[in-house]
Amino acid sequence: MTTRRAEATDWDAYYRKPALFARLSRGINERALVRAVSRFAPAPTSILEIGGGNSQFLCALHERFPGAKLAAIDSNPTGLRLLQDRAP
Repeated sequence: MTTRRAEATDWDAYYRKPALFARLSRGINERALVRAVSRFAPAPTSILEIGGGNSQFLCALHERFPGAKLAAIDSNPTGLRLLQDRAP
């Protein structure tokens, strides 16, 4: 049996050009996330997304909960910059 070493993800490349089906899967996940937050925390005052570089979810949550303070944490500066450009 041969073991294959996994390669590290190039997050800069991923954030600049997401996978082909990412748009579809993100839309499905976005709706599920907004429903779950609405159900379990109907009036959140703050939301933190860990690993939220270039997050589509924070934008959707902002639309649903405009009074909540939103933040994202990510170790990738490119992803955070893209998020900030889209949702200052």
